[in-house]
Amino acid sequence: MGGELQVWLKYPAVFSCGLLATLILTPLWRRAAGRLGFLDIPDERRIHTTPTPTAGGLAVFAGFHLACAFIFLAPWNPFVGQVSMKWWLHLLGVSSCVVAVGLLDDWIRLRPFVKLAGQIGVALVAYAVGMRMGNAFGMALPTWLDIAGTVVWFLIFINAFNLIDGMDGLAAGLAVVAAMGVGASLLFRHQPGDVLVYLGFMGACIGFLRYNFNPASVFMGDTGSMFLGCVLAALALGTSSKGTAMASLGVPMLAVGVPVLDAALAVWRRSVRTFLLPDGGAGGAKGVAAADQEHLHHRLIRRGFSQRSVAVMLYVLGLALSTAGVLSSAYHEYTLGVILVAFLVGSYVIIRHLAWIELWDSGSAVLKGLRRPTLNNKALFVYPVADVLSLGLALAAAIVLVGPHGQFRGVKGEWIHFAPCALGAPLILLVATRSYSRVWSLARVSEYALTGIAVAVGIVLGMGVMLPGVGGFLRIHVIRSLLYLGFSVPLVVGARAFVRMVQDTMSWLSRFGIRSADARRLLIVGAGSECTLYLKERSILDDDPGRIVVVGLIDEDPVLCGRWVHGYRVLGGMEAIPGMLRSGAVDQVVIVGNKPPAVVDFIVDAATAAPGVTVRQWTTSLQMKGSRRLPS
Repeated sequence: MGGELQVWLKYPAVFSCGLLATLILTPLWRRAAGRLGFLDIPDERRIHTTPTPTAGGLAVFAGFHLACAFIFLAPWNPFVGQVSMKWWLHLLGVSSCVVAVGLLDDWIRLRPFVKLAGQIGVALVAYAVGMRMGNAFGMALPTWLDIAGTVVWFLIFINAFNLIDGMDGLAAGLAVVAAMGVGASLLFRHQPGDVLVYLGFMGACIGFLRYNFNPASVFMGDTGSMFLGCVLAALALGTSSKGTAMASLGVPMLAVGVPVLDAALAVWRRSVRTFLLPDGGAGGAKGVAAADQEHLHHRLIRRGFSQRSVAVMLYVLGLALSTAGVLSSAYHEYTLGVILVAFLVGSYVIIRHLAWIELWDSGSAVLKGLRRPTLNNKALFVYPVADVLSLGLALAAAIVLVGPHGQFRGVKGEWIHFAPCALGAPLILLVATRSYSRVWSLARVSEYALTGIAVAVGIVLGMGVMLPGVGGFLRIHVIRSLLYLGFSVPLVVGARAFVRMVQDTMSWLSRFGIRSADARRLLIVGAGSECTLYLKERSILDDDPGRIVVVGLIDEDPVLCGRWVHGYRVLGGMEAIPGMLRSGAVDQVVIVGNKPPAVVDFIVDAATAAPGVTVRQWTTSLQMKGSRRLPS
């Protein structure tokens, strides 16, 4: 076969081999699965409604390795790449191990920690045959760290696809998107031979999608989902450039960004509910390894999207992250910057639109934890420790960023030299301004400002004392002092305002529909100073702001109409109340302050005409029960 023809023919040939093999093998396995006991029975957690053959990942496994055999055993002319037949044979052994664990789980439902032990065993086998990280930032990793990093790498990929595989076509489709992105990045790294392995993998996954896309006639099961993650993890290590491992491994992490983010949210959510919330939050405390219905695809389906629409949406998100990885390879001098920006943008999209549940449960845990009676005197211990840590980290950051030496060289010595004055002076002023004897959950804005001023003045004094010893590095010392001040003030003040920020954040989230199941929608009449006191009392007494959602405020002052007061919008005057109550947007009306009887009667009549709406009145009036003159 002509060499020029081979250059173009081998790519579609390998892809077609994986595709056709899986197209043929999948229906054969589908017919055999039921007789062998591999059926996925519907339950309250699953989306499908009829028993469906599972463990179809066996067909993907066979199709992929047949494509690899076609790559390495066919009489192709030599081609450039980092993977070889020896590497493929090692991968065949490693992937056979993970498929065996998946088959057992699909057949007899392994306990979560047994399955995890099996996954760790697979990762250790991969390390033993040479699939390992090896280095980071150009430095060789010590053996123990290399083993730990390799095991974590495989566990992330395997469980990311294992957890995302809860809907027709999702895991296989995202695997195709990931392989497409990493394969394209290899072209920019001048490794076209390695692209062949990704093409065989894509062909096998697409062949399986023919039967797995909604409505699916066969599921891949843990057999397939863990196989997908294992192969992508091994390919990332096998095709990475060892000289720039972290940059080249960042591209695969972006490519599998959707499954990884979903897995990270699952661990976050289940950990908070299991260890920090006694009642388990919205989903109940079931354990970190227990399944739930809060994955990304479950949430999108509950929003009214069809399974096909959800799959396409997540494909597009995965494709966007993969594209960022390809761009980082094309413009390799900006690789780390592109990866960081893509990660931040992807995290924002997920958190902004989908991570409400994790944010809500975490906020509830923080509020309940910080309000325990055992921590009533937390200022006596927690705040001083937090201040020392904040000031120490801020000083270290300023020294690292600005200095006459290399970026990291001499940081320890410089920090020890400056710390006594740079940390001591702000801490003395914090004590002098009684920062540690204040109840910060009830503090005024002026108290936060005083703390910030105390820290700033202390830093100026402390760094000023060091001026005589800086010699010819005055400019560096000034810049370093300004950075230290800029880092320290937000950290110290933010630690004190943390509880208030969590409360305000949860109140803000509740306006977007994230709230407790028994939440009451509140309309407050009166936007003056008494409203301030009412909202303050509610924030102090209520550990779960989501139980009460303030719809807005009503006030007769025309200047306030349409504007934001206390963080809520003034919706209008008294005339707006009947319409709002009839619309069903309000469950309770709270009248703050002493209003004229006619106003109270008007509100009660409007509530009476709207079924289910109650009216309460909250006042600050002092009632005299009697008095006597005290002796002088």
